[in-house]
Amino acid sequence: KKRIVDLLITSYDYVEQNFSNIYNSDRNFIISNRGTFAFISVIGSLNKFETQRNNLELKTTNSERFKIIEKYLKSLFEGLSALSKDEEEKQFKLLGAGADTKWLRFFQTIINTKYPEFNPPELIDWKERQNEQYQNEGRNHIKLVEKHMKHIILNNLRTLFGNNWELEINKIKTACQARANEENEKNYKDNIDKRVEWTEMFSINDYKEIIERYWSKTPEKNIDGFVTFEKTFSIEIGEGRNKKDLLKWLSFFNSYRNQLAHEGSKDKGINKEEAKFLEKVYRHFFK
Repeated sequence: KKRIVDLLITSYDYVEQNFSNIYNSDRNFIISNRGTFAFISVIGSLNKFETQRNNLELKTTNSERFKIIEKYLKSLFEGLSALSKDEEEKQFKLLGAGADTKWLRFFQTIINTKYPEFNPPELIDWKERQNEQYQNEGRNHIKLVEKHMKHIILNNLRTLFGNNWELEINKIKTACQARANEENEKNYKDNIDKRVEWTEMFSINDYKEIIERYWSKTPEKNIDGFVTFEKTFSIEIGEGRNKKDLLKWLSFFNSYRNQLAHEGSKDKGINKEEAKFLEKVYRHFFK
């Protein structure tokens, strides 16, 4: 604990003595709630980085430890000092939950620009989630897969149960109808001339429930071209080969769908591996 405190004191002293314009500013990147979290966290990530490179160890003295990370802190404060008014304003407008983490990633990005070798996994992940190509491709894959799923599921239900297909999934239909009613009421109150049908309100979990329930069911009479849900929706993702394992992709698919739900938001998004997963699912249906 003493070593940690000593390192923090030395780091804050460094800023005060060498970058007083930042340390004493009314709008402060360091002496504020967001800044305190970001600054202390970035010191920790620099210490971890140099420890993993075998340049620091538990017994390293405070002066030696600070000497190793000083160049990174210098690059950070030189970068903050050189910010344009627009960029500075953009950062200070970040408020609420998650603002402190955004500042941390911003600090790490400034250091990474000067020292590319400093590229911690959490920064790589964050950058990937800001990558518009991953986000746009992911949204497109989700949109096409979901549309395809709906088409297959409704066609199979009609084939399996004829005119009674809606009654077969009446509980799900009731939930979908309730969502449609809420959406139509909202549109009405917002003076939006749009009506949605209950079949437009399926969730991924609704699809999953239907697929599981009628997993291997076939029509009473043989129908050419009919393919069971089992054959259509089984996707191996390294979890196993029973029904639960072969449908586990749906849980990941739904999670990534939620992460991409708000196109204008960069709080979540998907990273490179998640984008590759969505592409794999897409390729399964559109070979």
